[in-house]
Amino acid sequence: MKKIEIKMPALKSDGGPIMLCRWGAQPGDRVETGDVLFEAEAAKTVSEIEADAPMRLTALLCEEGDEVEPGTVIATAEVEAETE
Repeated sequence: MKKIEIKMPALKSDGGPIMLCRWGAQPGDRVETGDVLFEAEAAKTVSEIEADAPMRLTALLCEEGDEVEPGTVIATAEVEAETE
């Protein structure tokens, strides 16, 4: 397994803080590609952020309601190591 960091994406052009509205999974949960990891609000628009690969969440580093800067690590997860 390979450990990864999940970062808050830049959802608005000014790069200001973004509110983490809701987690779609909890530590220990396995999520598949396309499952909602979390919802975030920027400029009064809520966006669903989806998993881009199958993974198992290992830790949530921010709480619902927190305002975080784009690029901030908000969670960690494990994905299967790529095989060649």
